[in-house]
Amino acid sequence: MKNDSEDENFAHFRFYEKTGRCEFSFYLDVEIPDVGVIKEDIQAARQTSDTISSLLKHIQNKLKKSIHDKFSKDGICIPTSLRGTNQDLQGTMKLGTLGKSLSDGKTVMFSIWGQEYTILYNTPFIKEMKLLPILFAGCSIKPKFYPPFIYINMSEFVWYKSKDKEHWSEVGTGFQYCIQKGDVDHYLKLKCTPYNYVGAKGNISEVISENRVICMGELPKCPFEDRHKFTKKWSNNMELRIVTYNILAERYTAIDGNYSYCEPVYLSMEYRKQLILKELLGNNSYPIQSDSIFRYFLIGYKADIICLQEVDIVHYHKFFGPKMRENSYYGVFRKKGNRLTEGLACFVRRNRYSLMSSRHLVYSQEVKKKQYSHIWKHLAKNKKVADVFLKQHTSLQVVVLVCPERILIVANTHLYYHPDANSIRLLQANIATIYLDDLKNFYYRQCKTDVHVIFCGDFNSDHSKSLYPFMIQGRIHPKHKDCLQVDEHGNLLLNHKFHFTSACGTPLYTNYTPDYKGCLDYIFVEDNTMEVKQVIPLPDETELSQYNGLPNKYYPSDHVALVADLLINNRNSW
Repeated sequence: MKNDSEDENFAHFRFYEKTGRCEFSFYLDVEIPDVGVIKEDIQAARQTSDTISSLLKHIQNKLKKSIHDKFSKDGICIPTSLRGTNQDLQGTMKLGTLGKSLSDGKTVMFSIWGQEYTILYNTPFIKEMKLLPILFAGCSIKPKFYPPFIYINMSEFVWYKSKDKEHWSEVGTGFQYCIQKGDVDHYLKLKCTPYNYVGAKGNISEVISENRVICMGELPKCPFEDRHKFTKKWSNNMELRIVTYNILAERYTAIDGNYSYCEPVYLSMEYRKQLILKELLGNNSYPIQSDSIFRYFLIGYKADIICLQEVDIVHYHKFFGPKMRENSYYGVFRKKGNRLTEGLACFVRRNRYSLMSSRHLVYSQEVKKKQYSHIWKHLAKNKKVADVFLKQHTSLQVVVLVCPERILIVANTHLYYHPDANSIRLLQANIATIYLDDLKNFYYRQCKTDVHVIFCGDFNSDHSKSLYPFMIQGRIHPKHKDCLQVDEHGNLLLNHKFHFTSACGTPLYTNYTPDYKGCLDYIFVEDNTMEVKQVIPLPDETELSQYNGLPNKYYPSDHVALVADLLINNRNSW
């Protein structure tokens, strides 16, 4: 990203309220006798609880290091000061107080080596701006950037294209740009002039795409289409088809080194989301007349309920949500931990189930509540485990569905990923089962009808670890090694009341990468009220071993979807 330097006559003080952090920046162009010329952007970060003296000392230390590195000179005197209208500001003044003075419109000057700078407060500044590495014609694009104090609706965005990165022609304006067929084989450039909410202008920044625009072309025939042969008909009456699928969030593919075996074109979310939709809904359609309106139902899995993990919030709202609504599903989305840019999504076939309620809980925020006191009393005595547990954003999404004669509670989760965190996942699963049991009892008392529970998702644990037998057996021995990690005396008692079975059993692989190949995903159903009628076959080892790993051109995620047909028996489990 190219970013114009901060204006030479101004220094900038920016205050980040959420973190209590402030930044001071200026452009220094000075000739130091017996040293040389320094031309450098200087940025210093402090907390608002720090003092002016601390800030000035930090600036001096940064410059001394720079002078030493460039000129091998030490012991250079660097005179600095902050001055109000009539006098120097006291070094003991807190930076938070300085920020308040600046926000109130008071003039403060910064001086270094005799150069004077007027300090501006919270001026807009683009720290980082990127375009996606792979750009497809026909797709919309907007920059990924960290723009403190920028009001996007007032800022100016101009898009350009070029074949040689030298001669540019304007193609559009606005924060978002729809890439045209005429842009194929061209680089794109975005130039942004930022403004804040009071109309203050920041420095112009621009970014050029890494690669030229390409055509996506027709999607390939994929192995998952063979699975569609088992889902040609919709379920009805007391049967239902459910899917659980970790679709691999875009934020994790953007980390350097992750999925390096996958060609960038096929790792792009613009490509993968088309493949995911094709897998869920298919790409061959036929018209069905309903209420005198023709709707087009696609082949795909023909699922009644689809639970997804690692769904990017932007792709849910801009792509998956609208596409699923077009095909007679309604959806519910929850951000992981109520704060991450990815989370859990549940789509439900509109003509099968009505939504009674949706709920969401974050395990680390629930654990101190009364119903989980048997867990918290042990965590409170084990700081090491408690610190790990409380830092997690891991969540549980629940939808309560109603149809004639029964209520269906569907839970969707994505447990903590770390391979050595079996004890953390056990605690998270126990909180989930207690919550679901309470919810089941609540709706049974309220509605006096059968209530059934399905608990699915990415549990990040294969069946040889402690979580799987805990889910199936409803208990775990307190002296199990994973329980002893929480309470070394063997007093941690974890259990639940459900009679769960894994609808798809324990397949060899639901996750397939060079680093890990195994079963992490499950659909747990109550075997005393539900019967598994069909498990849609998963790709076998012969198929998967053709690839270095998933995702790739034919598989859009590092996980494969679990699909099961269930028969619900209308009888109470009490």
